Amino acid sequence: NNDCAGSTKTFAQMYLYSVDKMNYKGIALATDRGMTDFIGPRFGPNAAYALKDEKLLSLRINQRREQRLAQANGVKYDVPMLSYHPEWYENLEMKGGLLSILDEIVVTYLEEDVWKVLAAFEAGVGRQNTPLSREVLHIGRIKNFYDGLTILTLDNPLIKNADYFERAAMFCAKNNAEVTALPGYEGWFAFDKEYIMTMHNTIVPVMRSWKSKYGNNQPLRRFKTGNRYWDFNTDGMAHYGLMPDFLQDLRNIGISPMNLSPLFRSAEDYIQMWEKTEKASGTAAPPQQTPVQQTPIIIKNPATNLIKLKKQ
Repeated sequence: NNDCAGSTKTFAQMYLYSVDKMNYKGIALATDRGMTDFIGPRFGPNAAYALKDEKLLSLRINQRREQRLAQANGVKYDVPMLSYHPEWYENLEMKGGLLSILDEIVVTYLEEDVWKVLAAFEAGVGRQNTPLSREVLHIGRIKNFYDGLTILTLDNPLIKNADYFERAAMFCAKNNAEVTALPGYEGWFAFDKEYIMTMHNTIVPVMRSWKSKYGNNQPLRRFKTGNRYWDFNTDGMAHYGLMPDFLQDLRNIGISPMNLSPLFRSAEDYIQMWEKTEKASGTAAPPQQTPVQQTPIIIKNPATNLIKLKKQ
């Protein structure tokens, strides 16, 4: 079921079709293009990127959101994602800055803030190092969300000040608590109720997706270049060093070892194809002649005692 356009699932769909049409042989990976610029992430704000060019808004925005929040059983690693940069969790089509007013809202700033805080929390960057929100009217929201992840009870003083709603929304999502059960909820203004409910309804599916990005496989060693850790789940096929992660994700979405066997014998299929091509074209090199074996025979000549070779 290809429910994440432009991801491992799209590759799997195309691969299985090709295997069927090619009678289970001759299917290989491209070495120039088609991998690092094709297989995007299944998780995060840039998931399902292949829908970005759809003309219908319902596909370009709504279905893309449905797909990025519907993923499960991502690649599990041996260590958490310890690298963090806020821009990794921003939608690539949304430029931000002075041009942000022209951006189509692919991912709301509210949803973006949830991705950013969950990534920051996993990386252990600390509240002080979490970024400001790109939504000016809620500039401190990511930090308040971070507080909500650390609060253990509703009696915590942090949950009772001016930023109560943002912290409470994250607290409820993390602890599977209902927003309507918060103290004093019935007496709140309608716009406060709407705001905290909107936040909670945004946080819950993103948090569920975040937890699902580490699947049930035996943990892979997380790839690292310098100080930069990589996560196939949110980075996609960023470089060829993530090939094992890509193959693991294929397994995680249901592609069996038997399904993958044509891929792993593709090098031999490639060699056999060229052997047949050369033979059909008449340009194949002639078979090598077996060299004539020569056996040394000693000529009994006491005068010279020479050794000569005689063909057998």
